Order: sequence, then structure tokens, then C-alpha cells
Amino acid sequence: MPRQAQSRAGQSTVEYVLVLSVLVVAMWAAAQLFVPDYAAGLGAMQADLSRTTRDGVVGGS
Repeated sequence: MPRQAQSRAGQSTVEYVLVLSVLVVAMWAAAQLFVPDYAAGLGAMQADLSRTTRDGVVGGS
């Protein structure tokens, strides 16, 4: 394989890794924004399920 072809293949690999790294960082940042809301929602569902199993009433007081 010619030297220039090998260089371009290596360059393409590096570019793909850089793009993948940017995507991973963006996904992590988005997750950090939504995790508190998600955790609050899970806590509310847990409390509702506990109340339902304790009282035997679904969706009421």
C-alpha cells in the first residue's frame, strides 16, 4: 500500500475518533441536564406506588 494511502487511512481513523469523542461529550452533557428531572420523576413514581400498595387506592386519596 502506498505511503500516502496509509497516511490518509490513519487520518480518517483519527477524524472518526474525534467526531465520536465530541458526540460522547455532548451526550454526557445532555444527560447531566436531564438526570435531576428524571430522578425526581422516579422518586414521585416510587412514592405513588408505595402509597397505592399501602392504601390499596389507585389514583385517589
